[in-house]
Amino acid sequence: DCAGVHRGLGVHVSFVRSAQLDRWSAPQLQRMKLGGGARFATFLESYPQLSGVLPELGLGDAVRRRYSSRAVAFYRRRLEAECRGLPTEGFAAPGTKEGHLPDSDAQGEVDTADRAAWEHESVTTLGDAREALEAQFHESQQRLTEALYASG
Repeated sequence: DCAGVHRGLGVHVSFVRSAQLDRWSAPQLQRMKLGGGARFATFLESYPQLSGVLPELGLGDAVRRRYSSRAVAFYRRRLEAECRGLPTEGFAAPGTKEGHLPDSDAQGEVDTADRAAWEHESVTTLGDAREALEAQFHESQQRLTEALYASG
C-alpha cells in the first residue's frame, strides 16, 4: 500500500524502488546511500507536524502533505546537491513553524531534464551492484597480496 501511495505522488515528489524487483542506476543507489529512510525520519523530527507514523485513515492525504511540504522540498534539494557533489552551504532549512506548509515549488528539483539523463545512466539491480562491489574488493585484495609477496 505504501509504495502505491508514494508512486501516486510522482517521481518529482517521492522516489520509490523495490530492492528485489526494480533496476537501480548508480545515482539512485547514491541517493539511497546518502538519504535513506533513517536519515529522512531523523530530519523530520524537527517538524512535529510532519514526523512520526502517519495515520492509516487518510494515508494518501497525509503522505501528500508531508512530501509536498517546504521541509521535505528542502531535504530533497539538499540531498540532490549532495548526490551530485555540489556545495550545500547555501541551503537554508525552513523553520519549525513553517516547514509543514506547502512548498510553492513542490517539485524541488535541481534540474529535471538534467536529472532524467543522470538517473538513467548505469542501470543495475541492487544484487548486481553488490556483486560488482564484492568482485572489486576481492580483486583489490588479490592485487595487494601479489604486491606484498612480490616485494618480500
